[in-house]
Amino acid sequence: HQRVKFNLVLNLNSYVGSNFNGTLQVQVERPVYESTYLTPIFNFLDKDISFQYDEYQPLFYNPISFESNLISILSFYVYIAMGIEADTFRINSGTIFFKEAQKIVSLAQQNNIKGWNQSDGTRNRFWLVDTLLSNTFREYRTVQYEYHRRGMDFMTTDLKKAKNGDKDAFNLMVIKYQPRIMSVLYGFLKTHSDAEDLTQQTFIKAWTNLDKFRGESSFYTWIYRIAINLAKNFVKKPSTQIEKTSLSIDEHQYDLPEDLDPLSFISNEQLKSGLDSFISSMPEKLKTAFILREYEGKSYEEIAVVTNCPVGTVRSRIFRAREEIINYFKEELYERD
Repeated sequence: HQRVKFNLVLNLNSYVGSNFNGTLQVQVERPVYESTYLTPIFNFLDKDISFQYDEYQPLFYNPISFESNLISILSFYVYIAMGIEADTFRINSGTIFFKEAQKIVSLAQQNNIKGWNQSDGTRNRFWLVDTLLSNTFREYRTVQYEYHRRGMDFMTTDLKKAKNGDKDAFNLMVIKYQPRIMSVLYGFLKTHSDAEDLTQQTFIKAWTNLDKFRGESSFYTWIYRIAINLAKNFVKKPSTQIEKTSLSIDEHQYDLPEDLDPLSFISNEQLKSGLDSFISSMPEKLKTAFILREYEGKSYEEIAVVTNCPVGTVRSRIFRAREEIINYFKEELYERD
């Protein structure tokens, strides 16, 4: 038996007495067979964390009743982690654990606490387990098995078989990641035709260089890096004419400064056009870091891998990008006053 590495990072934003609010980063890794390498299998940021807790208060899980929101949250993610890990060893063997997580959701919903209900948004605990159990997500679960069990687990014992396993999973990887790669490239290039072109080039290059994938990062990060590099080379070409097409802010879901209300002084269409144009005009390094963080939701460490620079540099670039955006809005406010 090999142990799964289960990391929970709780960031508290506020508290009053024994009432706490914050976010929870959930990261799960499992060992590659007969090696010391840990391969990531799950990474999720839960922004709807609220609970009551008194010092030294015992935490006991009861599968048939709701004890507290903290117990329910922790138990929920334990079952999610076990389910995803089980899926990497046998196709759909994680279903039994996901159904237990779904029971926790049902019990917690009766207390009307944010994060458990369908109406609380599209990125919460209800939708997470519902998606994992849905038929539309079956390719993802199959890829988890193909990539980890038939690919990574043979890396140390049978390299040829591992590569065959990776290639079997490759088509499923394309199905899963092509829309995301396409969306990111469109964010850089601003034209659908160029984005489609480079998306195709990305997967062709990944396929032809599959034997060079060493498993030092996740498979998606590896493909992502290929796409980013192709985009950088593309925009550097003198003959490249990037169409200044507005990219919907709804598609990118950028987080605007909380202390500013752009809609109070600028129309929705103007906001979309102005913000997209401004982000597109930012220095390439700042724009890349900002999009990876705010649009893709990647961690600083993941961005560091993609951009091949230190984590401290990533933080600095994102800070500068956000600062420039805030200054942009302040200038817009001043001009309209």
